[in-house]
Amino acid sequence: MNSRNTFIGFDSLQETITGNKLPLTYFDNAATTLSFKSSLDVFGNTLSSYANTHSHNSFNSRASKKILLEAIETVFDFFDTPEENFEVIFCGNGATAGLQYWGELLENLFPHKSIVLVSEMEHVSNDVLHRPLASSVIHAPLNGNGMNSGAVDLEKLEELLLKHRDNIRYVALTAMSNVTGIINPIEEVSAICKKMEIPLMLDIAQFAAHVPLSIRQLLVKGRVDGVVFSGHKIYAPGSPGVLIINRKFLKKSIKLGGGTVKTSSIYHAELFDDDFAVHHPGTVNLPAISLLCNALFEMKKIGMESVFRHHLKLTNHIHRALSELDDIIIYGASENVLRLSCIPFNIKDVPPDILACYLNDYYNISVRSGCFCAHSYVHKMQIDEHLSRDISGLSDIEAESLVSRFKGMVRISIGIYNSFEDADFLISAIREFVLNKNLYISKYIEIGNGKYKHCLLASNY
Repeated sequence: MNSRNTFIGFDSLQETITGNKLPLTYFDNAATTLSFKSSLDVFGNTLSSYANTHSHNSFNSRASKKILLEAIETVFDFFDTPEENFEVIFCGNGATAGLQYWGELLENLFPHKSIVLVSEMEHVSNDVLHRPLASSVIHAPLNGNGMNSGAVDLEKLEELLLKHRDNIRYVALTAMSNVTGIINPIEEVSAICKKMEIPLMLDIAQFAAHVPLSIRQLLVKGRVDGVVFSGHKIYAPGSPGVLIINRKFLKKSIKLGGGTVKTSSIYHAELFDDDFAVHHPGTVNLPAISLLCNALFEMKKIGMESVFRHHLKLTNHIHRALSELDDIIIYGASENVLRLSCIPFNIKDVPPDILACYLNDYYNISVRSGCFCAHSYVHKMQIDEHLSRDISGLSDIEAESLVSRFKGMVRISIGIYNSFEDADFLISAIREFVLNKNLYISKYIEIGNGKYKHCLLASNY
């Protein structure tokens, strides 16, 4: 897999609590990824011939227009998308903006349908975001229960669609959980939505950087009407979010602004007859788009099948090694599911924030602790733990404080620059904590809301 030398961020050393100077070991890829070094050159080249893409009068404007068209083509090609039926919309800073735009478009198209169906494992951007746009958001259950929750339950999802069929505006489903890395059966869901004639939006913010996706192939037996992903989660930090959408949902909606109006008077405005133009008001952020284009080009060059195989092997390696340690709790089903990249876990009776800080402070290993913007899903998997805590003799405030320390998990998430050596270094650090748990816990001071800092650093906060 790709060498760390081809990415920005691994060259500098950080001094740890113990005085060692260590390079970064980065396992927080589900939150955001690091950038290809080649993107710096692409960014510079874009700026060196930069101009507004709405003009054709200058060499620079023509060069910029060419870069924009190549970027659109790169997105279509990467996801094997039939260009005649779909459009690419660059929007915002991540998948959130694409989901918002999708929701507003379909609210305008289908105001008489008031229900959106999502799953119980969604990121808030694909759950809470839809609530102001619809009268009801219903959640399809998952297979399994509690900490062993799996993928979406197809039978129950279909039952919900049948029950609410006449009132469902669309289904919005994550292809891959940003918490557990569990991959949903998107082909089967796509087929169900086609059978019931219900639009389907796929959130592939986590999926896109790990698994090859052919929209064309999904359309053979099913339907997919929209796909959203984040550039910053596929090795293009600073790039926009992307919505790939069926053109039929664009025809009755526009965004007015610069570049959308062909001609106007105080009485009348004539718009361009171009889906891309009328859904990109203002000047597109071409330098940022060029970062995304380069990342997709680099990923295509590596090969998504190779990426998938490497990430699957590395995920299984870390999962297996964690399972062999004492007091480790790994969340999410491990049987009858495909899970990739994300491994959420805790050490029994250790606040997750302490372990995440320890890995950073002692080893310069970046992981994430918390609920990862999927609060309902995380709470569902932790409910039995919280209910089993002994809160006898505690006031309500004390009990809430106790439980808050243990809310959330530690998440390891894999990227293409992670190696088996990185994984073994990580496991070794976790093993050291497990063996000396009380010693390391004593080094951390709570600073509120379940957050901790090392005693040697606490004065800096």
